[in-house]
Amino acid sequence: MTKTTAIPDEVSIDDFAKLVGVTQRTVRNYVQEGTVTSGGRGKVLLNPSIRNLIDAAKVARPDSQLDKARARALDARTRAQEIKTAREEGRLMEFDEAMALVEDLTGLFVSAIESVPARFTRDMKVRLNLEKVVFDVREEVSKEMAKRADELRNEVTK
Repeated sequence: MTKTTAIPDEVSIDDFAKLVGVTQRTVRNYVQEGTVTSGGRGKVLLNPSIRNLIDAAKVARPDSQLDKARARALDARTRAQEIKTAREEGRLMEFDEAMALVEDLTGLFVSAIESVPARFTRDMKVRLNLEKVVFDVREEVSKEMAKRADELRNEVTK
């Protein structure tokens, strides 16, 4: 003898709440939201209501670890392509190249500024005073540049 179980089209809100593991109040809220389909006075339509709850759960669930890993991989590939494109367009250079360029330009500037006292006067007393001012300014700028270079280097290595 084969046992068959008929699934009803409608069930009471109380039975539906027990079936899905929520309170009757929650089921009533689902009915108001349209997630659960009302079947009439105190009842819900079983099949569409179950399907709607499953669909809502699929939408509401947090991303799976696989989805997160795929998103991270896509972000990494996108970032790599952005860097490659920026380098090809001349908008990007290696940190060491940038530092070498700054050092070259700084050397040119220091050479130029050191010649200012000699260009300005032949008076040795005035020239020595100007050389002292130039030296002090160079020291201040040098310390600040070293500080900022260290900050940049730390940012790059993060």
